[in-house]
Amino acid sequence: MTTAESSEQASFEELISVWRDRPNELDGITVGYNDKKRYVDCFCGDRVSRSIVPHMKNVHDSIWDDWCKLFIDLRGEGLNLKQIMVRFADSKDQLLF
Repeated sequence: MTTAESSEQASFEELISVWRDRPNELDGITVGYNDKKRYVDCFCGDRVSRSIVPHMKNVHDSIWDDWCKLFIDLRGEGLNLKQIMVRFADSKDQLLF
Protein backbone atom coordinates (compact mmCIF):
# COMPACT_ATOMS: atom_id res chain seq x y z
CA MET A 1 0.00 0.00 0.00
CA THR A 2 1.39 3.39 -0.98
CA THR A 3 1.52 6.36 1.37
CA ALA A 4 -1.33 8.04 -0.54
CA GLU A 5 -3.48 4.91 -0.30
CA SER A 6 -2.69 4.58 3.39
CA SER A 7 -3.64 8.21 3.99
CA GLU A 8 -6.86 7.77 2.02
CA GLN A 9 -7.74 4.65 4.02
CA ALA A 10 -7.07 6.51 7.31
CA SER A 11 -9.31 9.40 6.19
CA PHE A 12 -12.08 6.97 5.28
CA GLU A 13 -11.81 5.19 8.63
CA GLU A 14 -11.96 8.52 10.47
CA LEU A 15 -15.07 9.50 8.48
CA ILE A 16 -16.75 6.21 9.41
CA SER A 17 -15.77 6.78 13.03
CA VAL A 18 -17.32 10.26 12.97
CA TRP A 19 -20.68 8.92 11.78
CA ARG A 20 -20.56 5.93 14.16
CA ASP A 21 -20.19 8.23 17.18
CA ARG A 22 -22.61 10.89 15.94
CA PRO A 23 -25.80 11.31 18.01
CA ASN A 24 -28.94 10.55 15.95
CA GLU A 25 -30.75 13.67 17.21
CA LEU A 26 -28.36 15.82 15.19
CA ASP A 27 -30.15 14.80 11.99
CA GLY A 28 -33.08 16.97 13.06
CA ILE A 29 -31.04 20.04 14.01
CA THR A 30 -30.06 22.77 11.57
CA VAL A 31 -27.87 25.83 11.98
CA GLY A 32 -28.62 28.88 9.90
CA TYR A 33 -28.03 32.59 9.57
CA ASN A 34 -30.55 35.39 9.13
CA ASP A 35 -29.13 38.88 8.57
CA LYS A 36 -25.78 37.59 9.89
CA LYS A 37 -27.42 36.39 13.12
CA ARG A 38 -26.98 32.74 13.97
CA TYR A 39 -29.95 30.57 14.86
CA VAL A 40 -30.40 26.87 15.54
CA ASP A 41 -33.57 24.93 14.74
CA CYS A 42 -33.93 22.07 17.22
CA PHE A 43 -35.35 18.65 16.36
CA CYS A 44 -38.33 19.52 18.62
CA GLY A 45 -39.28 22.44 16.37
CA ASP A 46 -38.05 25.27 18.59
CA ARG A 47 -35.75 27.92 17.12
CA VAL A 48 -33.08 29.29 19.43
CA SER A 49 -30.73 32.19 18.87
CA ARG A 50 -26.99 31.61 18.73
CA SER A 51 -26.47 28.56 20.96
CA ILE A 52 -28.46 25.38 21.44
CA VAL A 53 -26.68 24.54 24.71
CA PRO A 54 -29.10 26.29 27.13
CA HIS A 55 -32.08 24.86 25.22
CA MET A 56 -30.67 21.33 25.37
CA LYS A 57 -29.88 21.63 29.09
CA ASN A 58 -33.35 22.94 29.97
CA VAL A 59 -35.65 21.16 27.52
CA HIS A 60 -33.85 17.96 26.55
CA ASP A 61 -31.80 17.30 29.67
CA SER A 62 -31.53 13.51 29.26
CA ILE A 63 -30.25 13.87 25.68
CA TRP A 64 -27.86 16.59 26.85
CA ASP A 65 -26.53 14.24 29.53
CA ASP A 66 -25.97 11.54 26.89
CA TRP A 67 -24.09 14.03 24.70
CA CYS A 68 -21.90 15.07 27.63
CA LYS A 69 -21.08 11.43 28.38
CA LEU A 70 -20.22 10.84 24.71
CA PHE A 71 -18.00 13.93 24.71
CA ILE A 72 -16.15 12.68 27.80
CA ASP A 73 -15.80 9.16 26.37
CA LEU A 74 -14.38 10.47 23.09
CA ARG A 75 -11.96 12.72 24.96
CA GLY A 76 -10.92 9.70 27.02
CA GLU A 77 -10.24 7.78 23.80
CA GLY A 78 -7.68 10.45 22.94
CA LEU A 79 -9.63 12.55 20.44
CA ASN A 80 -8.83 16.23 20.43
CA LEU A 81 -11.56 18.85 20.77
CA LYS A 82 -11.76 19.54 17.04
CA GLN A 83 -12.28 15.84 16.29
CA ILE A 84 -15.05 15.70 18.87
CA MET A 85 -16.76 18.89 17.73
CA VAL A 86 -17.02 17.55 14.17
CA ARG A 87 -19.25 14.80 15.55
CA PHE A 88 -21.64 17.47 16.84
CA ALA A 89 -22.41 19.12 13.52
CA ASP A 90 -25.76 19.40 11.79
CA SER A 91 -26.54 17.57 8.56
CA LYS A 92 -24.89 20.42 6.59
CA ASP A 93 -21.68 20.16 8.65
CA GLN A 94 -22.35 23.37 10.59
CA LEU A 95 -20.91 23.02 14.10
CA LEU A 96 -23.42 23.32 16.95
CA PHE A 97 -21.00 24.51 19.61
